[in-house]
Amino acid sequence: MLAYTRIGDGVKSQIKQEVTSPASPSEPESFSMKNIQSTSVMLTWRVPKYPNSALSELKYDLRYGLAKTLS
Repeated sequence: MLAYTRIGDGVKSQIKQEVTSPASPSEPESFSMKNIQSTSVMLTWRVPKYPNSALSELKYDLRYGLAKTLS
């Protein structure tokens, strides 16, 4: 890169290339849960609108637990 004016060209800079890290993906699309049995559920979803990484690298962390009782 170089800057230029009516007086003339400036000094040419060295080329430097950088790659930014991908951001976190957006939430999965069309997430749904169906009760299959009293001890199992079926979860389905579509790829996020903004995966922000190669889809082969996209991973999910699914957790479960008992729901808290509202008082």
